[in-house]
Amino acid sequence: MKATKTPALETPMVFVAYPPWHAALGANQLVSSSAASGAPEGHRRHRRLLHWDGGASGKLRKVKSVFREGVRYALKVASAHPESSKFLLRRWNVKPHHDYPRMLLSGPEPWLIPTESNLDRMFRDIGYRGLAKGATSKDHWESDCGKYRFSAAATAIHFLRSIPNSRCHIRKICLCEDYEAVAYPECHAKGLVPFCRENPELRIERRVSLWRNIFQKSYWWDGCDWERRVDSPLDREGRLAADEVTRPVADWMVEASVLGRAGMPQDPGRFTLVLDGDPTPERSSEVFCLAVQRDAAWQDAVEQCLVRDPLNWSSVLNMKLSRTFYFVGFPQLLRQLASDKSSSGIRCNFDPGEPWDIAPIVEANRGWNWDDWYERSHRPDLVFETAPPLPRWADLVRENIFPRIWETEEREEIEEWQWEEWEREWELEELELEELEREE
Repeated sequence: MKATKTPALETPMVFVAYPPWHAALGANQLVSSSAASGAPEGHRRHRRLLHWDGGASGKLRKVKSVFREGVRYALKVASAHPESSKFLLRRWNVKPHHDYPRMLLSGPEPWLIPTESNLDRMFRDIGYRGLAKGATSKDHWESDCGKYRFSAAATAIHFLRSIPNSRCHIRKICLCEDYEAVAYPECHAKGLVPFCRENPELRIERRVSLWRNIFQKSYWWDGCDWERRVDSPLDREGRLAADEVTRPVADWMVEASVLGRAGMPQDPGRFTLVLDGDPTPERSSEVFCLAVQRDAAWQDAVEQCLVRDPLNWSSVLNMKLSRTFYFVGFPQLLRQLASDKSSSGIRCNFDPGEPWDIAPIVEANRGWNWDDWYERSHRPDLVFETAPPLPRWADLVRENIFPRIWETEEREEIEEWQWEEWEREWELEELELEELEREE
């Protein structure tokens, strides 16, 4: 059978960040001609790409939006060779009426405000025909009392698209991201790139509230998870845990830092991300000094130790998936922010503190392995409370859900009793573990 060449797709910038994908496919060739003819070698190369997921999180602490672009690119490869990718459907136990490849390939950009027809199409692609027709129970929708918002950036993109003939006259846009929004809001500035390229006079400032937006990002996953945050806070007293702070800050900063690669003009002032610590700049500074700067220093120290003694670590991958590692380049971005360098396009309206000296950290922790770093990075006792005029942190989080009719004083008493019961169970588990260790 005559071999046919597979049309080459444009290689996205994800290959710069994810060498394993690039190595699996080659620089510009998706799959060799032998794959198109069914030869085993090409088939193996194709399977290797589709199997590679970058470890447990699949992100290797790279920019998340770039990783998602890579996933979409891999799906394009899979859709071009359906026979070679059938094993994926078996592995994921995909139901016949679910068309996941079609759903993911045809899905809108995260900053798109969908129309009703967009939603119907997405539901049909998923296979939930009942949802597409509105044939779901009232209880299904009323069980979730969270408030789901579009980002200010998404709203601006929607507006600018609606005025194609007059938007070139706009000179400045200030986006106030005062609450967390849906669909990966930290990357929505990418949707503004075409308008900035079209209009050289346009200046965009995106102000993101720390207390009502960034700090409130879910600890568990990349989405709005308000009821879990209200019902199951990391801190029993409902305060902001230090372990929840740094990752969302890093998310926003690294996404802004790669806008140039996405085509955003790099002239000073064209696009600026402002981390907004108002109305309590002093408390915002305290959080940055004690939590964010500390975590960035620990990442720096981890990387230094890996360079000094690489054999002391199981692998670079384990290091990058650990709690002590946030994103590649994050400590450098934070140093630029602290030195008030606007070249990164990121600034803040409070004192972010000085970078920590990592030398004492490296020296004190000499000889630690990956497990040691992971265990000691956790700080359960470091928590933060808001300062006036903001309400308490627990009440601030509760602003994101509608009143729930089943919440009564009796429920609160039950929850208090549950906390005491859980504490007794935890104490028993610790005693059992200590006994097992003694027996060993």
